[in-house]
Amino acid sequence: MTNRIKIAIDLDRVLASYITAILPSIGPYPKASWAITELSKKYDLVVITARHPLFKKTTTKWINKFFAHKFNDILFLNYKTIFGPRSLKSDLCLENNVKIILDDKPRNILDCQKNGIKSYQFVKYTVASSNKNIKKLSNWSAV
Repeated sequence: MTNRIKIAIDLDRVLASYITAILPSIGPYPKASWAITELSKKYDLVVITARHPLFKKTTTKWINKFFAHKFNDILFLNYKTIFGPRSLKSDLCLENNVKIILDDKPRNILDCQKNGIKSYQFVKYTVASSNKNIKKLSNWSAV
């Protein structure tokens, strides 16, 4: 067990495009690999994603291909399907002792904040929230 702070990083629109679930040869966003390597030197990192369960194997292979040995775990939310009720990223963060999350969706950011998880919206590949309570990161260099 490590005493390092654990950071959860969303996959889609943060590490890479949604298309990587279908075309796994497409790599991560520019500077994502560099930033993850730097963060992994100081923090324990986990991927957190709401990708459909049908993409679990492809997603895991993609993470291992482009970020080998950088992430301690890959956390998949229960997707709202026959596989189970929808879970929240805050639930997974709390269960896994995550202290910080980097996500693109304001609703995830606000829910995590409400549950005491330091949260940042990664806005390089999405629309920034107008909510002043959401801290924004413009790109991987800012992370």
